[in-house]
Amino acid sequence: MTSPTALADFDPGVDDVPPGIVIGVEQEFKWRLGDDGLFGNRQPTLDDLAAAVPPPDEAVEESRFQHTQSTLYFDDRWQLTDRQVALRATINPGTIKRVSWLGVKQTLRWENGCRDSLELGGRLAAKDIGREVRNPQSPALAYAHRLLGVALEPDVFASVIQHRHKVFYRTSVNSLLQVTFDRAEFKALPDGQPQVTYWLEIENNGREMHARAALERWATSVSERVGAPPATRAKAEVAAELAGWTRRG
Repeated sequence: MTSPTALADFDPGVDDVPPGIVIGVEQEFKWRLGDDGLFGNRQPTLDDLAAAVPPPDEAVEESRFQHTQSTLYFDDRWQLTDRQVALRATINPGTIKRVSWLGVKQTLRWENGCRDSLELGGRLAAKDIGREVRNPQSPALAYAHRLLGVALEPDVFASVIQHRHKVFYRTSVNSLLQVTFDRAEFKALPDGQPQVTYWLEIENNGREMHARAALERWATSVSERVGAPPATRAKAEVAAELAGWTRRG
């Protein structure tokens, strides 16, 4: 039975959202795949992804795309990572290189492999990331301060370059679901060795319980296809472990 999502009544307590700032929610399942990446150690096409991970019966494809994305992770003495909060800057190369983001992703709850989370981010130029990640008035830092109750002086600890393939589906009750295959190259900074991992994710960016139910049904079929249950670690935690973080408890 589908239980109430942690997102249903969650209030991030952020009022008067400035222009350019986005606050969203996410329900996601993810699987860390083996070394062959589900596609025989090759980059799949979007057709490969759609065929390998068919959607719930009632959903129809709406759009698809692929792109490359770089992310930098920041923390201050692991105070954020210990609380399942990721402070990150996302940089897009190529035709959308002017679109970069600085934001936080806060895990609210893991339940049966599903991660409920809040995302808050602001658009900025890539050249301004270094300044804004230490600006206590930037929305990401202000929200992190609100969560921790202490001032932060974040430093970058890891990066990941992701080659992403995405297919979006619309359900019969108008929920938007998506599946993503990632080839992710993690690196602890400044001089760690690159580590390549493969990930499969399904998600919905909403609070609706019917969307959660569809996502859970989909997750069951994906686990059967992959031959493993969903992961219960965020990518930010994988990056942090490479940089020396140790999970408490």
